[in-house]
Amino acid sequence: MNVKMVFYSYSLVLFTSCNPAGHCGQMPHRFISAEQWAERFDAPERDAWQKPDDIVEAMEMEPGMFVADVGAGTGYMLEHLSAAVGPQGQVLAIDIEPDMIAYMQKRIERSDLSNCAAQLGRADDPGLATGRFDRVLILNTWHHISDRTEFARKIRSGLSIDGRLIIVDFAPGAGGEGPPDRHRLSLETVRQELESAGFSVTVREESLPYHYIVQATVQ
Repeated sequence: MNVKMVFYSYSLVLFTSCNPAGHCGQMPHRFISAEQWAERFDAPERDAWQKPDDIVEAMEMEPGMFVADVGAGTGYMLEHLSAAVGPQGQVLAIDIEPDMIAYMQKRIERSDLSNCAAQLGRADDPGLATGRFDRVLILNTWHHISDRTEFARKIRSGLSIDGRLIIVDFAPGAGGEGPPDRHRLSLETVRQELESAGFSVTVREESLPYHYIVQATVQ
């Protein structure tokens, strides 16, 4: 199975086309069959390189927290996030594809994830309630978003006072799974985008074989 190209196209977003100056326009890429994509998004071998337990550890969640997974796709992280926040917490999985939302709702029911819900979002706005979320996770998706600084501002408004945004994305030059280097974002680019949106940024580079983990808190 070639997951290398699968995770180049993740389900929250609209692909972007950029000119040399960096100005981007939206070009829609749809994921209309969640069942078909689930065979790849939820493949057991993904755990070996995605390392969901390491992501959960980096998020430093506590029982009772409210967490959003933006660009959740088929809900790969749902069970992990649900366990981390416990029955008093809540996980909101957000995606722009209605079929992904329907798939996650079935997954939530099937796995009895009573502290999880799925919500339809927009490519330019995750639709987070103001000041509600302790953690927001964006996994394999940040490099697809067109206006990332504006998107970060909208996430910032959804964070609680001590809330954090965690971005896990493919590192340039790391090889392995994921998109080609021309579609990967440097850490400096991500840092500048988040700082422009009012975040303070720290980076964990060592945890995952093909990814960096960026933690952003409100300045």
